[in-house]
Amino acid sequence: MRRHNANTNISQSSATIGRFTTLWVVIFKIMYRLNNLAAHLSTRFDHQGNSEDLDQAIALHREALALRPVGHTDRSSSLNNLASGLSTHFDHRGNAEDLDQAIALAREALALLPVGHTGRSNSLGNLAALLSTRFDHRGNAEDLNESRENLRCALTLANGKSLSQQYISSYMPSLTALMRARRSHDGSPSVPFAAIGQNLPDGASFTLDCVEPELELVRGLLPLPPAVSFTKITSVDPTKSRALRALRDNTWLHLSCHGTQTFDDPFKSAFLMRDQPLSLLDITQMDLSQNEFAFLSACETAVGVPTTPDEVMHLAADRSSSVGNLAVQLSTRFHHRGNPEDLDQAIALQREALALHPAGHTYRSWSLNHLAAHLSTRFHHRGNPEDLDQAIALLRLLPALYYLTHAAS
Repeated sequence: MRRHNANTNISQSSATIGRFTTLWVVIFKIMYRLNNLAAHLSTRFDHQGNSEDLDQAIALHREALALRPVGHTDRSSSLNNLASGLSTHFDHRGNAEDLDQAIALAREALALLPVGHTGRSNSLGNLAALLSTRFDHRGNAEDLNESRENLRCALTLANGKSLSQQYISSYMPSLTALMRARRSHDGSPSVPFAAIGQNLPDGASFTLDCVEPELELVRGLLPLPPAVSFTKITSVDPTKSRALRALRDNTWLHLSCHGTQTFDDPFKSAFLMRDQPLSLLDITQMDLSQNEFAFLSACETAVGVPTTPDEVMHLAADRSSSVGNLAVQLSTRFHHRGNPEDLDQAIALQREALALHPAGHTYRSWSLNHLAAHLSTRFHHRGNPEDLDQAIALLRLLPALYYLTHAAS
């Protein structure tokens, strides 16, 4: 009885931890999108002077700050963001209360960043600038003296700092995708798993000797029924049509076969089945929204083009992920080489990826966010206000989309 109670307590504790972790990630993502939309609205205000954009940006920063209460490790960042918005509001309208509040927020942010913290230099600089502004308007010598002292400390701390010491890069979609995949199986009665093996298809130059043992090894590693419903397709059975049905009807897949990569026409790259090749084009024309995992044990599975390794289209990619990934790669190349055609192509491809991720799709928020980022980049390089307007319109969808996505969590 004691062991049963202990196991029950452990299970309940694990479930509580899992729910808390999921909630934390959701809050983090919502907070990021609030700040991102606020930044875009502030940029549009800087270029167009519409006071409504600035008011909305400040309201969003207040929402983000509310999600980082006293004790939150990143509260200082939200304090500084709100202080910056209020400072701009003061510059635009001249309300002294905005400047006083901005200084109070900047002081609180600085107090949260002790000596040795990588963000203390920037926080000192922000507070110094606000105090200098207030001195210019009121002439209080204490503001000027404090501003100078903070600026001196900021310059001392900043001296010798490298970029890697001041900035941290993160990529949330990977964690989000893993958590969604784990959550989608909670309470699921069975996971359909198909293992497809073809050791000597028509036209192959040699036999794959270990296909059958490989599939049996996969079977032995899987959980027993009913957790996983396993189907093995080998010998004369793995035809092109049978493989397509397996792709359609199963959530997880394992393919062990010959594969070919066609550099000139990547969509003709294929897995070799008994009768006909199963091409990448065949796969991209299917609805793969229910597929979650595929292990590709085949030749040339993820081989790119040697002359342009940053433009990836291969057997390990479906259509939506391929165009999305290619868009990201083109955007990266634009930042390194400055070719505007790369950025235009990235935007066109990201629009296509968004079209392939309709409302309710797991990765629609990813496509919305990346398209908005590419449009924002093009605005900063060309100054077309339509790009900024579109980016803001896309970002406005993200918080609501995220609340809806996690409403049942």
